[in-house]
Amino acid sequence: MNIVYTTKEQLSPAFGMYNYKTDTAQIRSDLPVPAKRFVIEHERGHAQGRGEIMATLQAIPKAPMGFLVTVVLSLSPSRLSYYWGRITNG
Repeated sequence: MNIVYTTKEQLSPAFGMYNYKTDTAQIRSDLPVPAKRFVIEHERGHAQGRGEIMATLQAIPKAPMGFLVTVVLSLSPSRLSYYWGRITNG
């Protein structure tokens, strides 16, 4: 899997995104290092064909501090709105 760091403006509100066609994960460069580690592991889960929940569960033991940092960062209004839209397909 290739990793490309990108700006917040290009990827926000997502922290990372995996492209199956190019086997490339885009990761936001503004994230703290522990969060980057977690997001990379999460995107690796997607590269292995896992959905959101399984990719997250796979990444937690590999980057536990990054998971905690990511959870805290996810409490922003823009992230909560992003998650709600994904849950409701809106």
